[in-house]
Amino acid sequence: MGRPQDPTIRPRLLGEIQQAMQGSTLSSVTFRGLASELGLSTYSLSYHFGSRAELIDAILEGTIRARAELLGDQDLSTLTRAELRVFLRDGYPLTLQAPYAAGVRMQFEAGALERIDPDMGQRIADSHAAWASQFARWFEAQGLEAARASVGARALADALFGTQFGFVLTDDRDAAAAAAELAIEAILTHLLGPDAA
Repeated sequence: MGRPQDPTIRPRLLGEIQQAMQGSTLSSVTFRGLASELGLSTYSLSYHFGSRAELIDAILEGTIRARAELLGDQDLSTLTRAELRVFLRDGYPLTLQAPYAAGVRMQFEAGALERIDPDMGQRIADSHAAWASQFARWFEAQGLEAARASVGARALADALFGTQFGFVLTDDRDAAAAAAELAIEAILTHLLGPDAA
């Protein structure tokens, strides 16, 4: 019978891996390369993460979890229009600051590769779908019928993910935040009419 695994090691290793990957690409991830950079054996990494696909999934799950923790576990459907605007306006720029910015870059790399590289899994597509679902529930709570709410939710999720991609390309946080705020307001006004407030 083997020794029981210390539950603190994997999260600590994952933090070190994410730090080491600040300037690396997911497509270049190997156990050997990471082990060398971190001063570990490849056995240690494979013991804690199993396979390259599991390692990449853990890295991406960590970036998505960090964003969720940053924004809070909020049920958007309970927010008023003004509260949603504040939640997005205040929360969005935070996702572009260190250490989250590297996670945004990794998520876009993974999202671009998910359809062609099975090691990338579906985590980013699932994250996009989860945001779109949250926004759809919010639009329905505002009185939109389901089909229109679904289109609006997709537009809002695409706008936020898209402006984050613009940030990845330009490294201009202020421009990305301004573009996101404009897109949010345009989508809300188009679907719900001018704000009464």
